[in-house]
Amino acid sequence: MNKIWKRALGLNNRGQTLTEFLFVLVILVFLVLAHIQFSLTYVVSSFIRYTTFMAARSESVEVGSSMPYVEAMVGTPGASKLSPVAHILDQAQMTASQKNQFSLPYEVLSYVPLFGPRTEGVLNLKSESPISYEPVAQPLGEFFDNE
Repeated sequence: MNKIWKRALGLNNRGQTLTEFLFVLVILVFLVLAHIQFSLTYVVSSFIRYTTFMAARSESVEVGSSMPYVEAMVGTPGASKLSPVAHILDQAQMTASQKNQFSLPYEVLSYVPLFGPRTEGVLNLKSESPISYEPVAQPLGEFFDNE
């Protein structure tokens, strides 16, 4: 008799577990996907910073040798190797006075926008690395100045 009264009064809690599980599942899926997106953004930004460092390092040894590194590691503005997550905006450039800094502008998809244009979820960033040129020995008559 007790079960009949519970059903008649709507005191049955048979679907409560399923409803709570669905709430927790939605939040859990959101957190996992947000973690994956943050990890991809971090890895791509770290990789681009490393590319900028290596290009500046090669530029300090031999002037004009940095672009093969950039093209081999991250691609070109039209054909990025990091395509779904990041895009190189312009060709890498030397900036500042006497070309002592290597700069690589790029954009990273920080999150996937569900509503609105795609540009809302894009971060425009720039990776910069200083160039330290090797000192060049200057001849002073018969001897070099560093001897």
